[in-house]
Amino acid sequence: MSEHSSFQFPRLSLVTPALLCLLIFYGVRISPHGLKSERDLLALTAGDHLPIYYLHKIEFSARFYSAARARLLAIDAVSVLQGDNFYLAVPHHLKNQATLKALSLEWLGDNRRYGLYRSR
Repeated sequence: MSEHSSFQFPRLSLVTPALLCLLIFYGVRISPHGLKSERDLLALTAGDHLPIYYLHKIEFSARFYSAARARLLAIDAVSVLQGDNFYLAVPHHLKNQATLKALSLEWLGDNRRYGLYRSR
């Protein structure tokens, strides 16, 4: 009997690191930063009542966590914002657009999909 139990222990010790790696991997993917939510990004605007514009696409969670302050804005309408105070959520694939570089923006943070900027 003790021979059999000593045989099982090495197999368990080989499987344990693999299971631990899987749990860590899935734990990172399930973490709040890994979720597709705008909650953490919009927390950077807390206590402020400036409008929040999302370029290209607006996520449902952006409307929810901003209490409907988040609005959709087309990239070609960005120039209309000059001179106003606002927040701008820019998808990572659009952050180098020339029309955005013309605005005076301060980077506040980002998540998996957007960078958040505030007008200066």
